Amino acid sequence: MFRNYWLVAWRLLQKDKLYSLIGTTGLAAGMAVALLIGLWVHDELTFNDWHANHATIARILSIETTKGGIDVSTTAPVPMEAELRSKYGSQF
Repeated sequence: MFRNYWLVAWRLLQKDKLYSLIGTTGLAAGMAVALLIGLWVHDELTFNDWHANHATIARILSIETTKGGIDVSTTAPVPMEAELRSKYGSQF
């Protein structure tokens, strides 16, 4: 039974070569993109899992509005540490 299915599929691939190429290329590209998206999502969800306190890790972003637009940076002034420790205590 499976031999018959493979034979019919092979004949259709040989009959319409251009459409078979387009379909096979589209299927391969779709599978590759889905795999890459899956790997990217996995990387984003497992970021910093190796750290013992990964659930309490936070990132400080400084957002400034300028004439040219909005500027986002990862730097913070040193006095911010004391303020964060006083507001959040041992979580920080």
